[in-house]
Amino acid sequence: MPDEMVLTIPFSKIYARPAYKRSEKAIFLLKRKISRLAKVSSVKVSPELNKIIWERGDTLRRRNIKVRVKVNREEDLAEVEPFTENAQEQESKEEQEKKE
Repeated sequence: MPDEMVLTIPFSKIYARPAYKRSEKAIFLLKRKISRLAKVSSVKVSPELNKIIWERGDTLRRRNIKVRVKVNREEDLAEVEPFTENAQEQESKEEQEKKE
């Protein structure tokens, strides 16, 4: 059964790199941090997350990113995708705030 966790990955160390090398380094840093935290040997980045990181070419404009990590211990694999709350969860939060 896969485990799941939500993490915020800071990209502060990337800004020491030249602007034209930041997205490449961000992918490397993301995979390294996830593999260390999830204790797996391979990390698979979803196409949606890859598109977010590379949206301006190699010049990364984000300081951090919130991701959802699904860990499959049997296959020694972690799948990383961008974190988005479900629309139902957002609606229920808004309703609770209105009631209070």
